[in-house]
Amino acid sequence: MISNTIPAALIVAEVLEACGVRYLVGGSLGDRFYVDAEAFRRAVRDGSSANIIHDATSTKVDLFMIGESPLDKGQMDRRQRVRVSTDPDAWLYVYMSEDILLQKLRLYRLGNEVSDRQWRDVLGISPGAG
Repeated sequence: MISNTIPAALIVAEVLEACGVRYLVGGSLGDRFYVDAEAFRRAVRDGSSANIIHDATSTKVDLFMIGESPLDKGQMDRRQRVRVSTDPDAWLYVYMSEDILLQKLRLYRLGNEVSDRQWRDVLGISPGAG
């Protein structure tokens, strides 16, 4: 049995793969979606993020556009394909845990190192932290 969010993520992944778009699934996952077209165009142009909402479940799917930095490109190269279901057989590409840690540290730094949420996330995924 698959959780409610996996089928929505699989729909998005199928569309991205059909378009030849390399992707990674991270954060919250999400047949019909609400898309703010202007926000999506801005995210593509700026190399930032946008989200889409799965109408049936109100699940938000975050779409992060790959940036131009070596970190961004390396994360895409290191992505891992994981099986998310065996009935039916289904796969998604996800971040390596080290890359999630690097992203959290980068967001913490970009936020002037004041975000309790980002720092809690860093501590939660750091080996030996806590």
